[in-house]
Amino acid sequence: PNGGHQRIYRLLCKGNSNPKLKKGDKLRYTTYGLSFAPHKISGFNVCPHATLGCIASCIYTSGMGGLYPNVPKGRISRTRLFFLNRHVFMDMLIEELGKCVLKGERKNRKVAVRLNVFSDIIWEEIAPEIFEMFPTIKFYDYTKNFKRAMRSIVDPTFPPNYFLTFSRSEKNETKALQI
Repeated sequence: PNGGHQRIYRLLCKGNSNPKLKKGDKLRYTTYGLSFAPHKISGFNVCPHATLGCIASCIYTSGMGGLYPNVPKGRISRTRLFFLNRHVFMDMLIEELGKCVLKGERKNRKVAVRLNVFSDIIWEEIAPEIFEMFPTIKFYDYTKNFKRAMRSIVDPTFPPNYFLTFSRSEKNETKALQI
């Protein structure tokens, strides 16, 4: 089901494996992230608004991604599974999110999930049910999609537990200031 790539055992990584995701620890959050292969590395474009500067400075191969060859392979496999077998991918994601909630409850910690660690997938359109199924999870992401970022601010139907931050680039200063 994963396009002939590395076998996928889990989709979400725990925040303590990623310095950016670990920051929530101080606020009693356990953070999880979904890391796809960015831009077109997997053969599928998960960053439709990426600029040349964004692509050149992507941190995809820093940290664990640069140290261990299986890390980028796993990111590619997850991305390909998402595009080639969405049903299996979503079943896995929902099961893992449920486990995250249960673990958080047992440890008396809040749960945060970043679905786009290296991507810009429009989750509120592709899988709006996950936000309703897991109302206690604080989902958050960065996006270079101006319309999407604005919609998260002004649209009352946008999932209330999904928070977007507009991502600055070398080409969007005016839009960043507008937001």
